[in-house]
Amino acid sequence: MSITSGTTRMVYEDARWFFLNVLILSVTLPLTVLWIVLGLIFDMSEAIGSIAGPAYFFIPSFAIFGFKTLLPIGVGMGSTRLQILKSFYGVGILSVAVVVFILNVLQFSLVTLSDWKLNFRGVLHPGEIFYKDYHFVSYLWLDMMTALFLFGMAFLLFSLFYRLGLVRLTLCFMVIVIPVMFLYYGGVLAPLIESLTSFEWRGNVVAIILGAFGAVGLAITYPMMRNAPLKPRSAKS
Repeated sequence: MSITSGTTRMVYEDARWFFLNVLILSVTLPLTVLWIVLGLIFDMSEAIGSIAGPAYFFIPSFAIFGFKTLLPIGVGMGSTRLQILKSFYGVGILSVAVVVFILNVLQFSLVTLSDWKLNFRGVLHPGEIFYKDYHFVSYLWLDMMTALFLFGMAFLLFSLFYRLGLVRLTLCFMVIVIPVMFLYYGGVLAPLIESLTSFEWRGNVVAIILGAFGAVGLAITYPMMRNAPLKPRSAKS
């Protein structure tokens, strides 16, 4: 087995354990069964079923802890940082896509059973903000892009913390926040905020924007992490 395939296999095994064994089989699937049982036993006409919450927690968690754990192990096996990073991108994005698809299949089952027997008031999903009725493809697309956004932004924040340390990252954050506060309270940002809040946002547009931010976030991490040290910068440095 080559070093590249070995690195990819290592990332795959970690992602499979994290997403399949823990998220899907141990959390999401039992939660789906629980909602079905509750709907069959009790009057759930005022309840809103929800199974997506854990996924929105696990996806950014994998982006942060997955790479942090795999980097020293991969380097110890002889892999380069570039190989580890590419494998993490590929396997991570594919794993997130598969998880989101499985999640939406379970949500579709819950919605179908709700219309037939369970009589939930609804199934909690971000798509309810933009769509009046349930559409599997539209909900799936929005979930995919939201997951990409969470994965990309979480890994970007982790990379910034990893390379800069807590003190430098906090200083950079304040350098951005302070001018923004002056612009906001000075009324400079008022026209922009008004135009954004008055704009009629469509689900597809929001999904594309979220996905674009996630992809850009991942692209920014490439030059930051391709020569990353084995240990993050000290938080006190």
